[in-house]
Amino acid sequence: MKIGIPCENGLFLALENPLIDAEKLYELIDENRSFLSQWLPWAENETLADLKQFMAYGANEFAKGKAANFLIYDHDELVGKISLKDMIFQQKAEIGYFLKQSATGKGIMTRAVRVITTLAFQEYQVQRLVIKAAPRNLPSNKVAQRTGFTFEGTLRSVEKSNDGSFLDMNIYSLLKSEWQGKL
Repeated sequence: MKIGIPCENGLFLALENPLIDAEKLYELIDENRSFLSQWLPWAENETLADLKQFMAYGANEFAKGKAANFLIYDHDELVGKISLKDMIFQQKAEIGYFLKQSATGKGIMTRAVRVITTLAFQEYQVQRLVIKAAPRNLPSNKVAQRTGFTFEGTLRSVEKSNDGSFLDMNIYSLLKSEWQGKL
């Protein structure tokens, strides 16, 4: 049985369990490696062992109240992941996410971000949420915009890519005081 948040239209956010979920999440990453590695440098060389180690770290961060990682299911099919990370209770958190290529363009991530935003503001009492997106990653930028996040600016050359170059990142934020009227 999956523990998590049932959402509308067949969407379910399952709390990530490293002991159960690592292999199926790895399979999703492996099947979508070239698509994901455009924006997520770690995806290019991620091994199952790497993923298990990272998921164990995430579970430890969850136990400390510093992160919450969820697998995204659309009608019982694993389609991606969404996380609250770098969380400081009653202060701030960053939302990170990815979808497999065949699940993009269907509004899945927009719905998942809305649910995670509600969780962050209501349950974790954060005051500020951030989404970072590479300027060329138009779908990710649109998710931030559609969910009411405000564009704050671009951090230049802040994320290292697979080819050794550095990517700019657009920064979007949403404050708890703005949230009720935007979702």
